[in-house]
Amino acid sequence: MATEWERLWPTKVHRARICLWRDLSMQQLEVIGKAQTGEELKRVLAELFSLTWAEIDQRSAILLELYYYTVLFCREQGFSDAQTSCLFSIIKETHEFCIETPLGNIEQCYNYFTELLLCHTVRVRLDISLSYCGLSESKIQLKRNVSVEPGFDDSSSPREKEQATAVAEEAAEEDESPMAPLKNYIKAQLALEVSQLLSIVEEKLLASEHNFSSKLALLEEPSSTKKSHGGSKGKRK
Repeated sequence: MATEWERLWPTKVHRARICLWRDLSMQQLEVIGKAQTGEELKRVLAELFSLTWAEIDQRSAILLELYYYTVLFCREQGFSDAQTSCLFSIIKETHEFCIETPLGNIEQCYNYFTELLLCHTVRVRLDISLSYCGLSESKIQLKRNVSVEPGFDDSSSPREKEQATAVAEEAAEEDESPMAPLKNYIKAQLALEVSQLLSIVEEKLLASEHNFSSKLALLEEPSSTKKSHGGSKGKRK
């Protein structure tokens, strides 16, 4: 049965892309920034995204609330216009991906959400300084000896040429070696930042899921108590 549903509603393949200025431009964010109250902000968002029927249309009302609290979160965190535009598009893209199929796609949505975050939030700070003073005099003299000038009659044997070439290649590899620690440091820092970001996202999602489950349990308790009271009354009759 599941395969039949998947055939009727196939899941589209989404690739994370940079979302800067995709849904909110600089001019639109300037208009949003002028909204001082919550009602003004909702009115501006409703006009920008054609959600003016939010009072009678439940779908439009849900989208308006989603956009409103996203912008409100960006204001509370002190985000810049570029950061606000990126986060708004990330939330909007994730929501659209989540509702595009009636099938369960929570894992796909989570993976797509983390990919979008990684596209916009990875930063590597390099707190090191490198200084390079060039080759030593012995290596420079060695390179001059093994180099052959145009028009020079080289009477050395092939074995000597191979040895000279090997020495020159070894010297060239030693010249590039100062960059190796920098490359390794960048890779290590990048892997550390990515792992920390993924762990933070997973912790926040688990906390939100736990909070939602507890609220849902509280909402279900009154209905269960009403049913128990109704059953007891029926027995008394």
